[in-house]
Amino acid sequence: MKKIQEDFIRLVFPLPRYGANGIFGEETEDAVMAFPKRTVSALMELPDLETSNIKKS
Repeated sequence: MKKIQEDFIRLVFPLPRYGANGIFGEETEDAVMAFPKRTVSALMELPDLETSNIKKS
């Protein structure tokens, strides 16, 4: 659990109250629940390779 918490902190999901303490508490649960929402939002902001002028390799 501590490694997962450290990864969340590294991925900009701060755990300011308890940090990476190895316990799956409310703060860690909040980060876990926010992760898919934030990830999907970030993916939605990526350019569409089919409609953009980005050269495909």
